[in-house]
Amino acid sequence: MNNAFVDLTSFDNSLSLFLKKTKVNCDSILFSAIEYALNGGGKRVRPSLMLLTAAVLDVPQSIVIPYALAIECIHTYSLIHDDLPAMDNDDFRRGRPTVHKVFGEAIAILAGDALLNSAYEILLEQILENTNQNLIEASFSLAKAAGVFGMVGGQASELVFSSANEQFDKNAEKNLFEIYAKKTGALIIESISIPCILASIPPIHFQTFRSIGRSLGLVFQLTDDIIDTISGVDDGELTIVNYIGIDSAKNLVKEKQSEIIQSFSNLPYQTISLSKYINTLCDRTI
Repeated sequence: MNNAFVDLTSFDNSLSLFLKKTKVNCDSILFSAIEYALNGGGKRVRPSLMLLTAAVLDVPQSIVIPYALAIECIHTYSLIHDDLPAMDNDDFRRGRPTVHKVFGEAIAILAGDALLNSAYEILLEQILENTNQNLIEASFSLAKAAGVFGMVGGQASELVFSSANEQFDKNAEKNLFEIYAKKTGALIIESISIPCILASIPPIHFQTFRSIGRSLGLVFQLTDDIIDTISGVDDGELTIVNYIGIDSAKNLVKEKQSEIIQSFSNLPYQTISLSKYINTLCDRTI
């Protein structure tokens, strides 16, 4: 899973150890579903962002790796549940059958539940081993971003919005931006924010990093929507791209990318690897 910007060896080793521990006391079918989901070909975007930000701020990998593993567990659980018939009803993800198509809906739900719970077990174990206010604050921040104030709240808002709107109204664009900020943006913001909390950086720089995360979260969802629109797999869904058009969406991506570059220039840290990685994420469809 390594990429040109960050060495994920320690993360991969931690993930392997997590799977070995999980296998010991886990039903074999449930474990197979968890393993299948975690090794589903994802690019490890959130752990990569977290490790790169940690490197910028000199946060030791031993401290940040548990948070990287926890956020990947949370992200993976959300994908399992997103793909279920009651949600997006997807049969394939990353070129493979989705978890519920391979293991059934009940096991898929339980695999998602297990991954979410495992994330909090990982965080609490970290705190128990080294009681530290920064660790507690970082854990709370991630938990909040994963729940009703963040990802889950955004997913719920999207479901309500989609069922209530057969066409765009004057408030649609504003509502969609708010949904994107929670559903996709919350965990991306945390990927960048958690190392900042662990490093106790000044508030003014912390807010700059969070603004980078907010812009990147929007760009990430926009580029996904652009890909889906171009490939014809969005089925006319109510997205920002279908509201403002592909060209305007691409321009918005460029605008947010420029804001990110400007934000990096305001930081007193060596951010070359992090900024280059973020630029590759912004350039995926441009």
